[in-house]
Amino acid sequence: MIDVGVWKGGSALFLAGLLREAGTNGTVIAIDTFLGSPEHWDRRGRNGNLMPCKNGRPLLYEQFLTNVVRTGMQDFIVPLPQSNEHAAIILSRLDIRAGLIHIDAAHEYEPVMRDVRAYWELLEPGGYLVGDDYVAVWPDVIRVAHEFAQSVNQPLMVADQNGFCKSHSERYRRRDSGGFLAPEPRRSDIGALLDRCELEPHSGFDHPLAIGEGAKAAIR
Repeated sequence: MIDVGVWKGGSALFLAGLLREAGTNGTVIAIDTFLGSPEHWDRRGRNGNLMPCKNGRPLLYEQFLTNVVRTGMQDFIVPLPQSNEHAAIILSRLDIRAGLIHIDAAHEYEPVMRDVRAYWELLEPGGYLVGDDYVAVWPDVIRVAHEFAQSVNQPLMVADQNGFCKSHSERYRRRDSGGFLAPEPRRSDIGALLDRCELEPHSGFDHPLAIGEGAKAAIR
């Protein structure tokens, strides 16, 4: 699995929990710059107090590591602190593909479209590309979801409040490298997991921040 746009680790931990619960020999690659999004730098906005900083630098990576270690998920999560674009290039060169890719990074049209296009190429045949924040407050996300689905000739499936993340998400299924989604696809194991998941990935929880080599070493 690949998680693009990690924030403090909520979605990566959620996906890792699915792997552990299912007894699957898998890993969540957690991709983020850990520098926050534009809305997190606006101290006057509603999200301006969500990002801890020290000496002018966000402490999101340290918070992420702390949350991973203190929930015991370090064996299931591999952090890749990179830009989304560079991370996609790195994974492609390493010939790494994933059965499920969750994108919840930027909310502006151009970067969102770049992300879905880049990570669509990293999806295994029969895998799922899942997006988040399909809500009116982020109209560019909604626009990309529909335009991209049309461009790859795939139906757009929008989850309701009982779906993957208790908020509207969009997902596409890649049938194979050159084909398209059948009207009634056979449910894969990942699809079955998605349909019964009812936890919110970005729950906003924080474990008390533990900064230091101990937290970093525990996840290596």
